[in-house]
Amino acid sequence: MTKTKENPLIGQIRKRWEELIGVNPRLRQLAEFHQAVCARLYRQPPHLTELPLQPAALKNKLEQDRALLQGEEARLDLTPTIPLFYELIDLASTYRETLKGGSQRLPEGSFGISSRPSLLRKVLTGAKSALGRDSAQAQGPEVPRLLVQALLGDLDPIAREAMRLGISLELLLTLLQYSLMPALQSYARQLKPVLELDLWTRGYCPVCGAWPVLSELRGADPIRYLRCALCGSDWVYPLLRCPYCENADHKRLEYFFVEGEEKKERVYTCEECKGYMKVFSTLDPIQAELLTLEDLATLHLDMIASEKGYSRPYPFQKV
Repeated sequence: MTKTKENPLIGQIRKRWEELIGVNPRLRQLAEFHQAVCARLYRQPPHLTELPLQPAALKNKLEQDRALLQGEEARLDLTPTIPLFYELIDLASTYRETLKGGSQRLPEGSFGISSRPSLLRKVLTGAKSALGRDSAQAQGPEVPRLLVQALLGDLDPIAREAMRLGISLELLLTLLQYSLMPALQSYARQLKPVLELDLWTRGYCPVCGAWPVLSELRGADPIRYLRCALCGSDWVYPLLRCPYCENADHKRLEYFFVEGEEKKERVYTCEECKGYMKVFSTLDPIQAELLTLEDLATLHLDMIASEKGYSRPYPFQKV
């Protein structure tokens, strides 16, 4: 039997986690679970149909402050995403059973893209009933609908489905979001050549419409790029403006940092909407598939922001 070659990206993710664990060993459990997730997400590139969008229509969308994929949800090829969702359900269940009763204390903070309690903690202690493939597949035909609802930011029906399954809304949303990532990243690569970023001035992603997971200050110039973890896109955005509510009053915008880390990462906060955004100083853009990793590796910043009363919306949540 011919052994399938591992995607080199998985090796990059593993290496980066090893570097981070060397600095902070408490990240080990989170790293193991995230690597297991990525091994499924990036096992192979998704085979997607091309979007039937004309360049003129794309430009018109950007001029109207509409992301390129907004309004196209029903036309997206989400076929490969459905079995991936089931795999992640299985993985979450297995990980819970593996760690249940363990002595290691799980890290607080966010998992993935949500600022809510960690997925690991939800998997281990938050479910009302066993989480597994059988219970999810009982509602199998509804998974495509849930995926579209996640893209639309329609949280109410997702919350009802989470209640029906006896799991947390945070867990179900995170699994849906991770399931969508390979497909959205593939579409973003298709759309990048026609993306006219000079037309885009909003805080949400110009490709998929999600809120950014972090921002980068690249090189010596203080130019701020927002980054979407779901599709990997980046776009320029003013440093002194909140991406969520567009508040530009410098008196209502603040930041904090951990002593000794201020040159590497800070958290910018908004007193108008009580939102926050991590800002990383980088020489080059963070690779799209590594964005959630870097977000997870800075859980301590999420904890501090939460303690100060700040939060982040879900990627497609209306604010």
